[in-house]
Amino acid sequence: MTLDATDKAILNAILWDAKVSLQTIAKKLHIPLSTIHHRIKRFEELKIIPRYVAKIDYSKIGRPIQAFILVEAMNVLPSGKKVYQQEIMDELKKLESVEEAYIITGTADLMARVRVKDLDELNELITYRLRKIDGVGSTQTMMVLKESEHQPIV
Repeated sequence: MTLDATDKAILNAILWDAKVSLQTIAKKLHIPLSTIHHRIKRFEELKIIPRYVAKIDYSKIGRPIQAFILVEAMNVLPSGKKVYQQEIMDELKKLESVEEAYIITGTADLMARVRVKDLDELNELITYRLRKIDGVGSTQTMMVLKESEHQPIV
């Protein structure tokens, strides 16, 4: 679907604040409320907006440390069993501290974004849970020192 300038403006407004009222968007963009309503309904029907989510301040709920873990996959285990990247990603997503998991290109095969309370929890996650997943070879962990504000790119 090709987005026009109005579509982009509506989506940007929702990206910055998913709870923004339709009236606020209409006033800001000088567009009738019914237009805003119909376009958002169309975005939802087309799954351009599949769901609305909250942005959480993880430091306030005891998970201030964020890290990215790169995983090199072993496609064939020493036992001869084949393991596919999708299977590894599915297992990664089951780990409590894993917020997101991706199959990627480059020197690693997968990447997980994790949020933990401290370095001991990160160590436990990597050493005792993540590395026990069939197909996980080596890992490389990158700690986030500072995160930029989310920037919509519609």
